[in-house]
Amino acid sequence: MDVNQPPQTPQEKKFNGFLFFEVGLIEVFSVIFALLVIFGALNYFNILPVSDSLPFFSFLPKQKIISENKTQAKPVLSQEEINRRLRTTLPFLGCPVEKDLCAKGIAINEPRSKIASFSAVAFADLAQDEPILAAIDGDIKFSGGESTQASTLITIENQGRNIIATYELPKGSFKVATSSASVKQGDEIGSLTDNKPAIAEFGKKLNLILYAQVISSKTYIKLKPAPSGTSLLNPGP
Repeated sequence: MDVNQPPQTPQEKKFNGFLFFEVGLIEVFSVIFALLVIFGALNYFNILPVSDSLPFFSFLPKQKIISENKTQAKPVLSQEEINRRLRTTLPFLGCPVEKDLCAKGIAINEPRSKIASFSAVAFADLAQDEPILAAIDGDIKFSGGESTQASTLITIENQGRNIIATYELPKGSFKVATSSASVKQGDEIGSLTDNKPAIAEFGKKLNLILYAQVISSKTYIKLKPAPSGTSLLNPGP
């Protein structure tokens, strides 16, 4: 070795900025791509619906949810069935007694003496001085002490509705409370002065029988108390 030869200086490695920049971009884009894949998968399976909450990610794919239409077609009711349902739910007549007692009324649909198709609502165990009420608007008539089968009769006739309502009570048990020739539904027409006499029919001892007829045909109209006791219903034929 030549001692006079100057020592060689080791070459320093030059820093390549472009190479570092390229590597950095690859890492950044790799992270972004991985995040997009993750968010895309979560969004597609509706686990994390980022496309719904963040408009920026609206381009992410989303699985279509197919919902089954389980709605079943409702049966179409005939006009006859509609009329029947209305008839059985709408009030037909008012109650002849207070609603608590009216709800306990007994629907009667069986022959009576020579009447093959008799229908009525009967009441038993009424208290003394129990008010008797008008079941319909109309002209009222009292039997004036006359009796039919040992019963006192009261009628309320409504020409507009073609209906006549008849009250039948044990003779001597009713006291008149009105002098008017016409009454309104719900008016007090009298009271039960004595609850001991009874009409012994239909296997029961009854204080009051109320029935309604079509004036033009004398046909008996079926009646039954509403569960609420606020009216009498017509269940139909």
